[in-house]
Amino acid sequence: MSNYKIENLYYCKEHMEVIARWLFNEWGQYRGNQTYGDVLAKVQNNYLNEDILPLFLVALDEYNVPHGVVGAREHEQGNAKEFTPWLTSLYVRPESRGMGIAKLLINAQNDIIKHMGYNEVYLYTSNAQSYYASLGWNVAKTILGDDNKEGVVMKKEL
Repeated sequence: MSNYKIENLYYCKEHMEVIARWLFNEWGQYRGNQTYGDVLAKVQNNYLNEDILPLFLVALDEYNVPHGVVGAREHEQGNAKEFTPWLTSLYVRPESRGMGIAKLLINAQNDIIKHMGYNEVYLYTSNAQSYYASLGWNVAKTILGDDNKEGVVMKKEL
């Protein structure tokens, strides 16, 4: 495995368009009439924060090429507003999967969330429950997610 560094998107804004494209391609179909431009504007206007939520972390290789992203925000799923904060938008580009990048991103984001004073973090998944369980996450609630799929809210103690 190559060495990857995890960087806040605030410090590597040059990757903002790539990140927005990944997010749009992966989840855009669940957001109605949302365009790539809408996603890019949301990233630019909401996620370029240094030490407050929401924010994105990016996994970069030794050549400063992005391989994955993860977000954190206060609220995520409309059917689970009682939970906060959320790990969200975990994405690793297909050719970089299976190399431990997702785990690096999750752990780095959890460290930041803990440093912010939170004792737990939540996520929603409709297809990766066993993966997150292998990392110590537990089911907190079954819901119909914003993507109209039945899934689970999972919780991790920090």
